[in-house]
Amino acid sequence: MEYEAILFDNDGVLLERTSSDRSVFEAAIRDAFGEHGVTAPDPEHVADLVYGVTVSRLTTICETYGLDTDSFWLSRDRACSQVQRDAIAAGEKGLYPDVSALDELERPTGVVSTNQHPTLTFAYDRLDTPSFDVVQGRPMTVESLRRKKPNPYYLEKTLHDIGTEAALYVGDSEHDVIAARNAGIDAAFLRRDHNDDVSLSVTPDHELSSLYGLSAILE
Repeated sequence: MEYEAILFDNDGVLLERTSSDRSVFEAAIRDAFGEHGVTAPDPEHVADLVYGVTVSRLTTICETYGLDTDSFWLSRDRACSQVQRDAIAAGEKGLYPDVSALDELERPTGVVSTNQHPTLTFAYDRLDTPSFDVVQGRPMTVESLRRKKPNPYYLEKTLHDIGTEAALYVGDSEHDVIAARNAGIDAAFLRRDHNDDVSLSVTPDHELSSLYGLSAILE
């Protein structure tokens, strides 16, 4: 298939993942609770707000403490974004070396992530990255949780902004592959150290061990 554009997930594909130690995010979430007067949140509630947060679970947790869901989530997202921006500024979270392969693509490219949009803009303003045509992150709103992958919302928005439906999406998770399917485009699953032994329940159109492998797909 002729791909007119190549889209990429962010964390684990272009940008190194933040420390695998959940404690940095859990500390950020406790700080968010503290902003709203909750000094000793249930550790289970803190853990539930690190990854894979659903609107339903968020609402239940906020009701437990009598918090406004929208206001608390904004505090949570700001705190978690700051953790990542601090890691980028300190040189602890940078680009994977094979991102240099993108310089040879000679077609529109975009980043589509459900990480916070301010995190992405900070990273791509600060780091020496290729020039992407679109950088699409998630707004720091509760509504954005309903649009996280595998929902294709942000992929479809980016395809519209670039002006094509003939695109390849490169990701490192099953949700990325499913989101691409849901958007009607092909998916390439990139294996790195953190997901090298992952088994998928869906079959991607391509598998990569490095972004340098894109050139073979695009020939």
